[in-house]
Amino acid sequence: MDFLNVKPIELELQGLSIATVKNNEQWDLDEFNQYKFVDESDYEDQPSFQKNLSHDLTFLLPTLDQLQDGADGVGVGGADQHLRGRIYAHKSKVALKSEYFSLLLTNGMKESKQQEISIPNISVDIFFEILMFLYTSELSVNQENLTSMFLVCDQFLLEDGKQICRDFIKTLDNLILERFLLEDNGLCSELTDLYIEQVCSNSSFFLNIERVSKLGKDVLVKILNRDDIPMKEIDIFRSTIEWISCNTVLLSSSQHSTATTNTTATTNSNSNSLLIEQQDKNLVSKIFHLVRFPSIDYEDMVNVVEPYNHLIPSNLLLESYRFLSKPKLIPMSENDLLNPRLTPRKRTNQVLVPGCDVISFQCPDHKKCHSVSWPIHNFSTIKSQKHVSNCFEMYGLTWKMWAYPAGEAKHSDSFSVYLEAVRVKEKESYEFLRNTTFFFGLVNQKNKTLCRHYPSSPNVLFNYEKSVWGNGLIELKLLYDKSLGYMDNDCVTIQLHILECIALDG
Repeated sequence: MDFLNVKPIELELQGLSIATVKNNEQWDLDEFNQYKFVDESDYEDQPSFQKNLSHDLTFLLPTLDQLQDGADGVGVGGADQHLRGRIYAHKSKVALKSEYFSLLLTNGMKESKQQEISIPNISVDIFFEILMFLYTSELSVNQENLTSMFLVCDQFLLEDGKQICRDFIKTLDNLILERFLLEDNGLCSELTDLYIEQVCSNSSFFLNIERVSKLGKDVLVKILNRDDIPMKEIDIFRSTIEWISCNTVLLSSSQHSTATTNTTATTNSNSNSLLIEQQDKNLVSKIFHLVRFPSIDYEDMVNVVEPYNHLIPSNLLLESYRFLSKPKLIPMSENDLLNPRLTPRKRTNQVLVPGCDVISFQCPDHKKCHSVSWPIHNFSTIKSQKHVSNCFEMYGLTWKMWAYPAGEAKHSDSFSVYLEAVRVKEKESYEFLRNTTFFFGLVNQKNKTLCRHYPSSPNVLFNYEKSVWGNGLIELKLLYDKSLGYMDNDCVTIQLHILECIALDG
């Protein structure tokens, strides 16, 4: 329904601006055209600027010079902005859609007994659009009123209205989104986060070397903090260097020459320069701690990153080279997992796959045993009969585990796990023999004390002909029983503990 397309109705407005009163100016009819209704019957059931018999509530909105503390109240070419608006509405309809107005008008507060309610700090046109939304569930959002609409919807607890604003933000093209982000005044952190959310989904545009320098430092930090930037880490590093060169003095080509030629600079100026430089160093250190150097290839570390080693904290470079030199088959420790720099960023278009990685940890009950944990994520999505972990090393030997999430042929109603000895030809011949004592654990994710343990026979012999040993752990119906706690968020976690392993090579 188009409410803005017929003859105007008479508006009841109060509080003309000083300029308008002095000049005895009259408004043109066109200045009221934005407040038209389709016909009078529609007008009877809508909020308006003229009272009718069905209206039982009046909203008063202050003038612009009241909104802007200290304004002189004199308008230039726009006296309509300096008027108090009186909007009539139906109390029951307003309270029905908005929790804010429901509490205000029906919960025994003083406003519930008043016919007139003053609404501060909101312009007349924005509030009128909000009232129309309460009546029609339609909200007119555009680039000019987006920020105001979102803030007012947030103030009046209109989650549906905020969702319309969120959906509108998702439709913005990158250049418009960039303007919103650069003009953002930080009044609403949720709105800023929505902009950044869109920026990250288009990070190749915003972190492009040609435009990354436009980002504010707080925005850059928030972006680099995220796990879902779909870019190579070396490209993120290049963009970071570009931002530093444009927004700090640390990579300024003229810094050194200015410092050496300006011999007449005062002591205070030198102190200010040193203070600015120290602040920039602290900021750059914070930014580099968000770059995941271990995800950068060794060749790029040497050729692209090392030329800036005078800026990068040495512990970050050492951490990266240690990680890159670590054999790939050695499982990550629990401490490593807590370090976000050692985890590659997730790609937003990455398809969820069942977990294959294993994690080393120290078993609290058996100090001398070697232990790994295998969290199988997206467990219910595994349709193949056998699911295999990545290879890993324990006791200097290579292993991997098998799992049967849907049951195996001989035990179709049970979840089974097996340990396989993987022969590496450089270490073992075909006549290898591993005398091993081990056991599996099924983690109870609600109560760790209720974990199940499944010990093998002592001195299990792994060789070329018999390289796999294991057993059934639990019935599938019990595993899927959420009340028991063995599956959480579609994840089942298996532990392997090797108490002893003696490798023999015949």
